[in-house]
Amino acid sequence: MKVLKVALKIDSIMQGLLLLGFIVNAINGLISFKFENFNIGHLYLMFLLGVWQVSSGIILTASTQDPKRIKYLGLVVLYFLLAFLISSVINLLPLTKSISNIVIGIYCYCIPLIIGTYYFSITYKNMIRSHYFRRSFWDI
Repeated sequence: MKVLKVALKIDSIMQGLLLLGFIVNAINGLISFKFENFNIGHLYLMFLLGVWQVSSGIILTASTQDPKRIKYLGLVVLYFLLAFLISSVINLLPLTKSISNIVIGIYCYCIPLIIGTYYFSITYKNMIRSHYFRRSFWDI
């Protein structure tokens, strides 16, 4: 149990730092209007956050069998399947370049941020519950 507490704490801290970097980079890009740095920084942070969260999800799902983490891994698989489908279909549709860029932007930035925030909330809530001190039999 102590190993799980430490693992959840490290996991929450790393995810929090990566999400904070993601948000700070977004604010910096919006304030400075230097979107080339905004896109490169976001893609790099999204990649690091994604690798961290998926590896954490796989490890903690294998050790705890938490249904919320299984749901998260299902969302990740669904995200990549939809990405393949959208990339195949978007070239076939008669869309203007700006509309296709908006669709790709929403899919590449907003949806991973939502999924990443969802997984961070799962990990953070589990970390808080694991550190909760039980005072009596009824708190179990």
